[in-house]
Amino acid sequence: MVFLPNQEYSYKGFITIITFSEEDDCFYGKIENITDLVLFDGSTVEEAFHYFVESVEDYIEFCKEIGKETAWK
Repeated sequence: MVFLPNQEYSYKGFITIITFSEEDDCFYGKIENITDLVLFDGSTVEEAFHYFVESVEDYIEFCKEIGKETAWK
């Protein structure tokens, strides 16, 4: 897979767009299609995608732990 900034990526039905911040010198994003706020970042697009995947897994686990349905938009 080729990772490019400002592209839409998905994992297990969750969506993100990874963007570059010149001010912070990093790539960042959030899970777009949920009502909760889950953010992640990385020094490369690949690293940010890795943290996106980890964030999705953590979010799924968190929702299970508190007995909450995944909060889709």
